[in-house]
Amino acid sequence: MEEVCGVEIPLPSPADFNLQRLSVGYPIVITRLNGSTAVEPRVGGLPTRSIRSHVGITTEESNAMFTDPISITKTGGSAQSLSRTSNGDNSAVYRTADGALLLRFNHTYGRRDRHQVVLVDTKTTADPLLTGSSFVASASVGFYVDVPKVGYTITEQSAVFGGLSTWASASSFAAIAKLLGGES
Repeated sequence: MEEVCGVEIPLPSPADFNLQRLSVGYPIVITRLNGSTAVEPRVGGLPTRSIRSHVGITTEESNAMFTDPISITKTGGSAQSLSRTSNGDNSAVYRTADGALLLRFNHTYGRRDRHQVVLVDTKTTADPLLTGSSFVASASVGFYVDVPKVGYTITEQSAVFGGLSTWASASSFAAIAKLLGGES
């Protein structure tokens, strides 16, 4: 039940909705009790969160989580275990016990959906300008997938990413070495 203007209104159950009809890709027009209307856009072919929450539908905006801990192995290094240290709406941070390696996930939902992951490596290094002195330096590497609300399935999005990662990792990351050397 939901209370609107002091009146309890029963919420529909998932069985009350024809999800096949809802997922055709057109926006849904909602007429409120006061007579005003609202247009609900679609997320991944399904109604937005306000409608999905009423009918028990969960999609990409659910707070699904990666397993904890996550194992990261840098090229030429050994596996490092990163535990979840922060979790927010559509975001999470994992880090090693010493804090030297951090993995950040972020999802932004708007006109387009953006899914991002960034790996941050931090180390203490000798200061080349001051003998006997050191400072903390960090390097970040990440990627994002930016897609429209409709038009690309998860499989198609993964295939686009697969194309880029195949190119980047070919010949022992030769293309990345060229990128880091300033080639474009």
